[in-house]
Order: sequence, then C-alpha cells, then structure tokens
Amino acid sequence: MFASNNMRRTIASALTTLSLSVGAQFSSARALEPVAMYSSDTYTTYSIDNNSQPVLVAWKAAQPSAVLIAVHGFGLHKYAFESLAERMQRDGISTYALDVRGFGGWMQSNRASQINFPGTMRDLLLLVSSIRNETPATPVFLMGESMGGAIALAFAAQNPGVVDGVISSVPGNERFRSMSTAARIVAGYVLSAGGKINLKKLLVNQVTDHDDLKQSWRSDKQAKLRVSLKELLRFNRFMKQSPNMVRRISNLPVLVVQGHRDNLVKPAGTQKLFDDLSTQDKQLLMLENQEHLTLEEGQFDDTVVNEVEHWLSIHERQPLVASNE
Repeated sequence: MFASNNMRRTIASALTTLSLSVGAQFSSARALEPVAMYSSDTYTTYSIDNNSQPVLVAWKAAQPSAVLIAVHGFGLHKYAFESLAERMQRDGISTYALDVRGFGGWMQSNRASQINFPGTMRDLLLLVSSIRNETPATPVFLMGESMGGAIALAFAAQNPGVVDGVISSVPGNERFRSMSTAARIVAGYVLSAGGKINLKKLLVNQVTDHDDLKQSWRSDKQAKLRVSLKELLRFNRFMKQSPNMVRRISNLPVLVVQGHRDNLVKPAGTQKLFDDLSTQDKQLLMLENQEHLTLEEGQFDDTVVNEVEHWLSIHERQPLVASNE
C-alpha cells in the first residue's frame, strides 16, 4: 500500500524544512526516537527528547487496521483520549496520544514549560516516522480536537504526503462571547500583577455544562489551566492560521467534527473552515447532542465511534496521496 522509501524521503525532507524554519531553537537538536518508559497489558508510555516525564502514550492493537495520532485540546493532555483509545484498541485500531509542548508531561517535568507549536510539529514528524518504521503497511491518520484539531490541519498543510488523512474536531477560531472573554482575560492579567491567568472557570465553564467533567478537569494535575498572557497570545495567533491552512490541503481525506451544542466554538465558523478546505475528499460530521468535546474525556458516544470507524475503514484502503499541491 505504501512506497516506504518515498515515505522516508518525504518525512526526512519535511524534518529538514521544519528544522530550518524554527531556526536556532532546534539547530543542535537530534531527531530522538520516542523511548518507552512504562508498559502494561493495554498501553505504553514514552519520553521524547529525554524528557523526565512521559509525553506520549500508545494503546496498540495486535494487528491494527489503522493508526491514529491524537492531539489534545487547550488545557488538556494526552490522557484526554484514554477512553476513546481503549475503545479503538478493542476495535483493532491503535492510538498514539501526544502532549503538545507546554502541556501534560512537558509541564510536569518543567513548570515553566511554554506552549511550543513548532516543537510539537517536529514531535509529530518524528512520531509518524517511528510508526511507519514499526508498521510500514498500516495507514496513519492524524486526529485532533479544538487546538489539537487546528494542529492536525496545520501539520497536514505544511507536510503533504506524510499522513493518510486528518480527523479535525472543532478546529475553528470563531468563538462565542469573544469580547467578554477577552475582557475577563485582561482583568485576570491585571489582578495577577502580570502573572499567570487562571482559566479554571473561564475556559472550563464554556467547554461543558457537565459538573462531573468540570470537577475532574479542574482537579487534574496534568491539566494546564494557568497560563501566561504570552502563551494565550501565541495560541490565538496559531488558531487564526486555520483558514489559510485548510486552503492548502487539496489532496487529503479530511473529516471535520462539530458539536451542535458547543458553547465555545461557533458551529458556523467550523462550517466555513470546512467549506474552505480545498480537498474534494471531505466530510462534515455535525453532532446534534454534543458539546465542545466530542472525542476527549469520554464525551463520545456510539454515533461518534461508528462514524469515525466507518470513515477510517473507507480511507485505510485507499493509497496514500503524496502531495497537497
């Protein structure tokens, strides 16, 4: 199904381009393979770049029909996909969930760790390369939600031919109550005397109305809900790139997901991103009863799983398209 030598050349070229684009930040960095830290009957955790805490967790199926690389939303971490990954594992699909730099294991090992999108793109390239070497005949799909959905689209746009498709949930930047939210962020910054801004109420309350999810998220030690203004601005700039990114994806299967009851991201904004996707192989899954999270924190239902698995079953049989041009 895959031309492995061509794939290796594609990934190597993308890595070279990325290392040049981020300049001195990675000029002396080696391309380190993920290193296993702990393994159980169901999952394995890994470190990247000698980080002291795991930043990657894999739920591997025995003979996977497909591999998902999952990227979490803002404030969450790799284990947000645990329930979905376990379901996929039982259904013969492997899932690798990665911490975005500045979150999860990166934050646990260094509290001063900052959101780093170029570093995360580099991690994704290395992870795809590692998975291709381990299971060269298995299609690899990139899946992300919210911030992770935008990362998935940006990665696909910037690295044509590296993955076999994208599942992007609520990747839009058009948000409800954006002006009042901005005002509360500024107030929080002033009250913190220029320190970290607490998002435990501001973000969590917009993401969900479920009290149990609010409680578990706010008490999660791996969740990053205190951030600097600099990080928020960096995040906002990145999310604003999504309209340009989708126009560059012309030859890749893309599944876009949106909850109709989302109180954070406007469904109309997601619809517009979907319409702007250049690829003809695209599908919009609008979920009537879902909030902002549809893949993470166990918020999926059988409809979501069935739709995702059906989409994968169609595209895992199709040959890899080598370009977005």
